[in-house]
Amino acid sequence: MPVSPKIIGHRGCVMPTPAPYQNTLKAFEKSLALASGFEADVVKSANGTLYMMHPTRMKGSKIISDLNHHLDTTIASESFFEDLQDADIRELRLKDANHIPTFEETLDLFMQHILDKPNALFNIELKSPDVAAAVCGILNPLLKSGKVHPHNFIISSFDHNQLSTIQKELPFVPRGLLFAHKEHDGTAHYKALTDSYLKTAAHLEASYGILPTGALDKAAINALKKHSLDLIVWTESEKADPKLEQHLELALHSGILKAIIADNPREVSCLINTLISSL
Repeated sequence: MPVSPKIIGHRGCVMPTPAPYQNTLKAFEKSLALASGFEADVVKSANGTLYMMHPTRMKGSKIISDLNHHLDTTIASESFFEDLQDADIRELRLKDANHIPTFEETLDLFMQHILDKPNALFNIELKSPDVAAAVCGILNPLLKSGKVHPHNFIISSFDHNQLSTIQKELPFVPRGLLFAHKEHDGTAHYKALTDSYLKTAAHLEASYGILPTGALDKAAINALKKHSLDLIVWTESEKADPKLEQHLELALHSGILKAIIADNPREVSCLINTLISSL
């Protein structure tokens, strides 16, 4: 019988509504209560400060600003988070009136839960370009202090080049290669999971291949196994993957599934338990 994987809150999301808004301290706290931990996106301001935010999305093959979607006040849609000053960011409020948390605020919250939940997991996704070094600068002292363990983190990115910095500065922290449904242009760094690509990325010594459930098939599983990578999937949403149950069952059968990133950890956990009991 398959081992039950860890369930991780996607950007701290907890569905159905009403719920804290994504990438907020309240959402992260609720994920720590309902799941094994949370996944969240690290971005950098024009001042170099790290924040938790998912500020862009793809439109065709182009990356566009998605800030207006998250905020309760409208700013120019052309504005990218990385172009904003800290003073401006502090004035912004998300749709539930919460502020945009910094990476350090999020780490402080996470650390408060470590004593009661020593196996809690923070999956840090590097979202802004060239943000890896700043993340290492903040994490290194914490890890050296012994107050937190490398197993409490996964650091992942669609921009796999950034993981080389993590490999050098934080070699004992597990790294995850993020993959998309399909490959986009070089600007987006989005790649599809293939055996040939994993061969070129072997030097990064990643621990995980991370992909949406809708992109999971036997070829992807076989490629991961061939390159000794474990599997993490994210569910996006039920509407985004109409075959969610079948894909989760395939993931469970793979024997390498370690975690599921989900907007609704409680419901996905129940579904996984049902699937495991029927296998």
